[in-house]
Amino acid sequence: QPFYHIANGFETRDKWWVAYEAKRLKPMAERLKLISEDGSGLIFRPFHEADGDWFWWGLRWLEGDLPLNGKEALMKVFVETARYLKQELPGLLIAFSTDKLGYVSHANAKDDQEIANRYLDEYITFLPKDPADLALIDIYGMDLYTSKENPSESLNQFRIKLQGLSLLAKQHDKIAAITEAGNRGIPSEEDGRQPSINWYSDYLFSWISDKNINVAFVVIWQNWSNNRDQTALDPADGYFVPIYRNSQSGKDFIKYVAQEQSIMLRQFKLVSIH
Repeated sequence: QPFYHIANGFETRDKWWVAYEAKRLKPMAERLKLISEDGSGLIFRPFHEADGDWFWWGLRWLEGDLPLNGKEALMKVFVETARYLKQELPGLLIAFSTDKLGYVSHANAKDDQEIANRYLDEYITFLPKDPADLALIDIYGMDLYTSKENPSESLNQFRIKLQGLSLLAKQHDKIAAITEAGNRGIPSEEDGRQPSINWYSDYLFSWISDKNINVAFVVIWQNWSNNRDQTALDPADGYFVPIYRNSQSGKDFIKYVAQEQSIMLRQFKLVSIH
């Protein structure tokens, strides 16, 4: 439970926090400055998907006998990390993101708006209560992956989640974003082991075009391994970004990029202001 001890070691500046500051925060700031001297143009998203348990900062590992537990422990390290980095790189943007919040109940809701509000209410429980701490966070994000078992159902759930996230970001004067997304397990573009769907134009673009969803950007994640088992039915390495122009998924990606509302990072003109 290193993260848990780091959270509870800040006030006393114990060995856990001192080690974190010296071996993580300071080197992190130095490396970010190599990219951008003051942090301008950078978005940093620490401790993402904390509602899961697959990372060492996940909520499962943040419970014990010490004063700070659970989301309070998570946010203590998050806030102090953001504060340190913004002092070193004042132009840096800080993003906080959960995973899919899959445990939020849809039961007995009268409409989708009520469900969206439930996601909003749950998201708030992760955020710091102190306005000065909350001001350190610039972007509210969520990670969304299409289920390979039922992509249509996951699409509908994501729509409702993003409506709640968009509403909360507007209330708090923040930026909303899909901080990590992908089409889990389908398609296997190079040899057709899995059926292809038009994930970019039918799924991802529907999030952009929904009038109740206001997200500034989306980051597509790609897990790729040259050592993956190419004989397996499902390569299970999350193949999310097409590379062949004439494949079905490649043509779908090109169609998505061509949409008026889709702006790729390379289309931005960077302007230096002195």
